Amino acid sequence: MSRSGVELGKRTGGPVNNLDRPASPGTNNDVPEIYSVSPSSGPATITGSVTINGYGFRSGAQVKFGTDDATGETLVSSTRITCTAPVHAAGLVNVKVVNSDTTECTKTNAYTYIAGPAVTSCSPNSGVAEGGDAVTITGTGFVDGATVTFEGVSATDVVFVSSTSITCVTPAGDGLATVRVTNPDTQYGESDAFTYPSSFDPSDLSLTGWWRNWTSGNWVGTASAGTSGSHNLTVGNPPGTSTLNSLSVADFDGVNDNFSGAAFSNYFTGSAFSYGFLLNCDSDVASAANIWDDAAVFTSSNGNYGLHTRNNSGTHQIRAYNDGSNNHVENIANWALGSWKFVQVKYDGSKIYSRINSASWSAGTTSSGIGTSETLVMGISYSNVARFDGKIAEIFFADSVLSDADFDNLKGYLNSRYALSL
Repeated sequence: MSRSGVELGKRTGGPVNNLDRPASPGTNNDVPEIYSVSPSSGPATITGSVTINGYGFRSGAQVKFGTDDATGETLVSSTRITCTAPVHAAGLVNVKVVNSDTTECTKTNAYTYIAGPAVTSCSPNSGVAEGGDAVTITGTGFVDGATVTFEGVSATDVVFVSSTSITCVTPAGDGLATVRVTNPDTQYGESDAFTYPSSFDPSDLSLTGWWRNWTSGNWVGTASAGTSGSHNLTVGNPPGTSTLNSLSVADFDGVNDNFSGAAFSNYFTGSAFSYGFLLNCDSDVASAANIWDDAAVFTSSNGNYGLHTRNNSGTHQIRAYNDGSNNHVENIANWALGSWKFVQVKYDGSKIYSRINSASWSAGTTSSGIGTSETLVMGISYSNVARFDGKIAEIFFADSVLSDADFDNLKGYLNSRYALSL
């Protein structure tokens, strides 16, 4: 008996039942709760193992990181779950456990996704083929202990300066190189940020046409099939001459300059083709009417196909155009006037694809009406109104679909020849 005269183990005011007792962890009366998540952070772009500690967890429980499902949930006990955190955008997320009976719990801001590195630039952005150049890599998210490769070859003397800067010494290389920074958590960022002298020559490809070294109405110095020697394109009003890295390039004035001729005949067979232009644009519609808006870099003689520059509601773009089905690809926003770009287009007999420099390919709608054996007119639209105002350094044509590696090799060659970083 207790001092109050009530027998121990008894309760006044009514019978004793299970609901009156505190539930033990793991019983069916539990509402689950998360105490901790370990580790409490992980890489944003790589999945990782996580342990969730708490109570009230049951067989079949599912875990969410933010709104994304974890995988591999394993119930170790009613107080512990292991799982694999999914990839997710960088930042804080809630962690939720949902039991099979729909009881659930959430721990707010329980897990932090850490952003991976990003490579913005290299300084200098070019160097000698044998390597040995000291460079500074600029970007974001760098971590002490990061490693650096140039086109898959390890750099030496890597020094972590800050989260935005790493210095290193280049290995040997050839042509355009992808610079990759890999943090200790294996997340990486990369960019085509460095160029070695290129041993690649466009004549190594099966090109139908290749033009460069514009002087006095001629494209000279090419050596691929069908383009050996000079091509005098005097029909129309040939463009003037400017220079890029001390090499001559064609300079269209946006007023009178245009040309056509036998050197541009018999392309676009309708089955497959590819082309690339190294060009820039000097004026836009804001300063000279009809120069940018639909001004043609080139167009076919019957208007079926062309590469046109245009101004789309104030956003400068380039489009690969086929008015046989009135479809086009627009993928170049915010074109900087005077900025050199390598425009790449391919047609596989079904769709037109285009990209600039190292961007992803953009696909147009299903194409039809591609002309056959057409003569190209350069510098003027098919309507004979809008003229192209800009410069063209090199042109490549192929009666086949060039591979991404082929286009990348051409880009590396252009970077090396003209001291660019496309």
